[in-house]
Amino acid sequence: MKAIRAHASGGPEVLHYEDVPQPAPGVGQALIKVEAAGVNFIDVYQRKGAYPIPLPFIPGQEAATASRTRAPRGRTRSTRSCPQSASFLFPMA
Repeated sequence: MKAIRAHASGGPEVLHYEDVPQPAPGVGQALIKVEAAGVNFIDVYQRKGAYPIPLPFIPGQEAATASRTRAPRGRTRSTRSCPQSASFLFPMA
């Protein structure tokens, strides 16, 4: 899968379009397919280093999704689909 990531704080030149591993949902988590992401001032401030965030990071914490896959209890993969939704994404430590 592709993502735009920042590996350092700075201007737009720190953003790189690159391959990243396909994530798999853990127990109690959902894997969503992002159809559109909102990149706002908070993402710019984080990229610039004004609001520190673990690096590398992917900007765009708001998303519109068309489909997602949920992991059932005790398993890490499922093909159960969920309806369309809007999401607020945040990095997990």
